[in-house]
Amino acid sequence: MKTLIKVFSLYIYSGLLFTSQTSAVEIFKDDKNSVALRGYITGVYHSTEDTDDIDEGSSRWGIDVNRNLDEEWIAGATLEWGMNFDKNTDLSIGGASQAPSGSADDAIFTRLGYIHFSHDKWGTVGIGKQWSAFYDMVAGSDVLHYWGGSASGAFNLNGDGGISGTGRVEQAIVWRKSYSGFKIALQIQAQDEAITIDVPEDHPNASQNGQKIATIGNGYGASLLYAWGELTFGLGFNTSDINIESNFNIAAQDDTISAFSITYGSNRAPGVYSSALVTSSENHEIDDQSQFLDTVSSEFVLKYTLDNGLGVYGGFNHIEEDDSDYDGEYEFHYNFVGIEYTIFNGVAILFTEVRLEDTTSAAGVNNDNNQVAAGITVYL
Repeated sequence: MKTLIKVFSLYIYSGLLFTSQTSAVEIFKDDKNSVALRGYITGVYHSTEDTDDIDEGSSRWGIDVNRNLDEEWIAGATLEWGMNFDKNTDLSIGGASQAPSGSADDAIFTRLGYIHFSHDKWGTVGIGKQWSAFYDMVAGSDVLHYWGGSASGAFNLNGDGGISGTGRVEQAIVWRKSYSGFKIALQIQAQDEAITIDVPEDHPNASQNGQKIATIGNGYGASLLYAWGELTFGLGFNTSDINIESNFNIAAQDDTISAFSITYGSNRAPGVYSSALVTSSENHEIDDQSQFLDTVSSEFVLKYTLDNGLGVYGGFNHIEEDDSDYDGEYEFHYNFVGIEYTIFNGVAILFTEVRLEDTTSAAGVNNDNNQVAAGITVYL
């Protein structure tokens, strides 16, 4: 089973609330149509104990097009692309990558691409690659400039959560509606993605490359948020069917995750902002040996912002195995501290973040790889 799980993971590798992290500038509008540019560009100096590099952070750019219809309906399309300055295909655990599976070599890759229909009474329906229902309620702690979101379950398999349906979900229909302090989101993901063996030539299973081992089928997700004054409470759930080929004589191992979050305040507004979440998952996360496992995880961020736009923050990301059938000792953990300063009337932000990692590998080896990032983000 563990061999199959490892092969499965290698294939996946090879093959804020979210609106607070985007911006839009309207470039055209008449009585029927509107067009706006969205996104931001980031330049980052990143230093570890062994290397130094310059990269693009989570830079993205895109376009929103909307058309007013009859009966108070609005139809539109959203397209957004990410950028890779450094084409790094190394496999790593932690979900820091912003690219979907199979995009690590692309200089420009699709982050979002969906059509949507909205109505004040009936809510909004999105069709395509978009932010998931699950992400709505874990986005509160995903507010760092360079790291963060590693333990929320949104960006599992070192990707963007597109296949598993928890991040920028692919091939999905998502319905959202707000009502009297509540925000609800329901999601269905319709897919039949074949999983085939694709491992290096020196791997024990290399002779089976190209063989189909499973299919990722439909997925379902939901989230509920409730705002009470400055507090927002969230619940979320997501599951994806994994149908393993009958010749492997292994029962289905579906991917499930549930989460609870609580957020106080508004990010980058003067005063205190804080967000915390806990998750429980089965076959959703992987260890440093590319083996799936059941986990419990948590994230926490605390920030204080002055009236002049200077903010200081800190917190942690933590994943711990919670699997009686798992014989490893895997535990993923890092603390972080940071400082940010908003300049040019909110158009740009200078930031520095420090990540203090204390992770234990599946084999029980401790890793204290501390890192520093410093950069600037300019909003479009």
